[in-house]
Order: sequence, then C-alpha cells, then structure tokens
Amino acid sequence: FEAVIRLANVLEEKGENSSALSLLNSYNSSKKNDIKVDLIKLKLSLINATPVELSQQIDLILKNITNAE
Repeated sequence: FEAVIRLANVLEEKGENSSALSLLNSYNSSKKNDIKVDLIKLKLSLINATPVELSQQIDLILKNITNAE
C-alpha cells in the first residue's frame, strides 16, 4: 500500500494527476472501500475537481465510514 501511495505522489508531482488517480482507482477496486485510498484520491482531485465534485467525494467517504462501523 505504501508503495502505491508513494507512486501516486510522484505522479502528482510530475503533473500526472490522471495517472495517479487511475493507479489509486485500480488499487481501490482490489481493496474495497479503503478510506486511505479515498482520502488520497480526494487530495489529488483538489486541483481539477469542482466544489460540487469534491463535495460528492466527501459524501462518499462519509458513507463508507458509516458502512464500515
């Protein structure tokens, strides 16, 4: 997991946000609803996403937290 996070951060630093998000999406599909992945995806989305899209991502994270409890 840590390697995936580091690679996503490197891709972000290189300006390859879509590649970083794709990497996290593929990782997250194998690790159903990992909150850490969702939070990193939110961080990566800050640059390109609209406030509405960011709000939807936060709502999804909150839903996943509630379902995990």
